[in-house]
Amino acid sequence: MHFRKRTAIVFIEFVSHYLGSPVNEVKPKDLLWYSQHIRSTCTQRGALTNTVLCIFRILFREDPKSAHVNDLVDGWIRRGSPLVNILYNTEHKCANKKTELRQEDFHAYNIK
Repeated sequence: MHFRKRTAIVFIEFVSHYLGSPVNEVKPKDLLWYSQHIRSTCTQRGALTNTVLCIFRILFREDPKSAHVNDLVDGWIRRGSPLVNILYNTEHKCANKKTELRQEDFHAYNIK
């Protein structure tokens, strides 16, 4: 849950920057729109892949340890709702699904 929340916080910063609006004004529909935008409009430039790598570099100062870890974050962004649900839990119910990943599958956080 903590990792998804941190991922969502970084992602909402990306959306805020792209839209040119303060973070507290970003709505769930904006996150979903941006998720769709980087999947469809920016596919030639690898926007989704680059977004995932940027998130890992912000949180860990490292690339993902494995493709499985990378795919987890990729899936959250691709669907959008896992990140929306964790940020806006008063409006959207958060389903906390178990993953087979363990703590060892991730680098230690290195946020500065």
